[in-house]
Amino acid sequence: GAEVPHLTAPPSADEPPLLKYQRLGGSVPGILASDTATCLGVHSNFLVLGTGSGALHVLDRNGNESRRFAPHSAAVNGVSIDVSGERVGSCSQDGTVVLSNLLSGASSIQWSPRPVLAISLLEPDSTGHRAAATGGLAGQLVLSTRGWFG
Repeated sequence: GAEVPHLTAPPSADEPPLLKYQRLGGSVPGILASDTATCLGVHSNFLVLGTGSGALHVLDRNGNESRRFAPHSAAVNGVSIDVSGERVGSCSQDGTVVLSNLLSGASSIQWSPRPVLAISLLEPDSTGHRAAATGGLAGQLVLSTRGWFG
């Protein structure tokens, strides 16, 4: 048969890779020695690692832990960090959605009768109200605009 032409040229040995990565060091090996990573939130200045035990670990870009808190009683399914890096939203297999203020330490919890699988913190609207979108096993997308943290 006829040969199918390549749409893109195969990479050559002297071209840099498209994706560079390295394993996180610092505190991460110790965290993963006794727990499992279930999700990761990424901000330009830090990372938030969610674990099977329900803990959230705030890490610098080298993997050094600066803070740990355990707002959930079961595996963390999702993490979202707002653009400012001040607020972290997390959701869990236990049905909880937790919004945490990393600067003040304040938190707000919502409970669901079923596991919550995804969360996204949305940018404030023109009136300054913040919102979070969550979704879970019920097959619904829930937009919450309650006055979390003003």
